[in-house]
Amino acid sequence: MYWNRVMLCFLASPSITISSGLSYDLVVIGGGSAGLTAAKFATTFGKSAVIIEKAKLGGDCTWTGCVPSKALLKSASIAHAARTANKYGVKIAGEVTTDMKEVMERVKSIQEHIYEEDDSIEVMKGLGVDTIEGSAFFDAANVLKVTDAGGKVTEVYAKEGVVIASGAKPIKPDKFIDGLDSVKYITYEEVFDLDYLPKKMTIVGGGPIGCELAQAFARLGSQVTQIASR
Repeated sequence: MYWNRVMLCFLASPSITISSGLSYDLVVIGGGSAGLTAAKFATTFGKSAVIIEKAKLGGDCTWTGCVPSKALLKSASIAHAARTANKYGVKIAGEVTTDMKEVMERVKSIQEHIYEEDDSIEVMKGLGVDTIEGSAFFDAANVLKVTDAGGKVTEVYAKEGVVIASGAKPIKPDKFIDGLDSVKYITYEEVFDLDYLPKKMTIVGGGPIGCELAQAFARLGSQVTQIASR
């Protein structure tokens, strides 16, 4: 798995309709863990803050990283403990099997619970942080225009600063892996949508996410090969 850190500025469309402008002490682009923390921290000093996010608040941590991987590892740990229970004098009757659909339903329920408790627009509002849904681009050093899914554009003025926390995304490593287009593959963003347990899995990458997924799927019952450059 390969990561590409991105800092984004979006170019303006030539034909846009501007709604009334908004003004905040701090404007944060990106509603992942870094953006959420920055906005919350600003409000503790009495500053006004807004988060601009084009997807769901929570970012990698809630949706494709920390939360789902740890939930998946817990199911994997239980499966491993059941298979090795005899070592501890505990007898398990019958074969231990994995229902991947139920595993992933549990993962998603945990994600939604954390989102509702910690990341949602309503929670942010209660902490004094506004949220604008859409893609942002700079019109000036301290002026941004945000385009929502319907094409409406809102002008946002940053009185004291802008935090760019646009996060990371997987990149297609075709230049490193010949023939990648000839096989079915998924990224770490898509792996948590699996509703079946692959018989075999090759994981490219030896970082935290790669190692966590390798351990989880191996313990759940997949035959896993992990490839890392070091």
